[in-house]
Amino acid sequence: MIDQGSQYIQDGSWTRALEAYQFAFEYKPGNDEAEKGIKFVNVMIQSKDKAKRGLELSSNTGNKAQIKRQDSVIGRKDKVEKYKVKNGEWKIINDDLVIVGIGGGQYLMWPRYKDINRYNWLKATNHAKNLVYKVYNDWRLPTETELMSLYNNGGSLISYEEGRYWTSMEYSADNKCVYFVDFRGSKGHQEKSASLYVRVVRTGQ
Repeated sequence: MIDQGSQYIQDGSWTRALEAYQFAFEYKPGNDEAEKGIKFVNVMIQSKDKAKRGLELSSNTGNKAQIKRQDSVIGRKDKVEKYKVKNGEWKIINDDLVIVGIGGGQYLMWPRYKDINRYNWLKATNHAKNLVYKVYNDWRLPTETELMSLYNNGGSLISYEEGRYWTSMEYSADNKCVYFVDFRGSKGHQEKSASLYVRVVRTGQ
């Protein structure tokens, strides 16, 4: 997937490149080449500047290849859809995403797929931060309230593993622990070094 990501970069397919690097990162957490690729392409996606003709860019991936971009636009953003949903309303918007209205014209967006990988809390946080999925790159770990709401109200709309999932909320009595929600109906706190499942979320409007 590292080589595939490099090929996507050469083709100017930034989103596909990020997804390829992210897949490699999930397959082998801590993969430096994949992490560098994620950071590089993420900068390209967020950039609004046009590339000059003949500009040479360092891919900063494992093979350190030099990429020549001719008449390209760096950071072309894929079309991002906007959705309307009533406060408290749950809706599947395609085969891969579900949203719930949270008021003020905003909604939470959840991937419907289940991630069978488990991470410690730091890696889980980085996983969410670096994730690019369905053109979105602003995923994060959910709060305890958000994750519990997903379990109670949206569980039938998603696939998931029965087990503990990380939240973004550290346990106030001990910064070595973080709150979790168990998708068997309970919640509590766990040491950050433990390996738990991850369900990412983003806020849209």
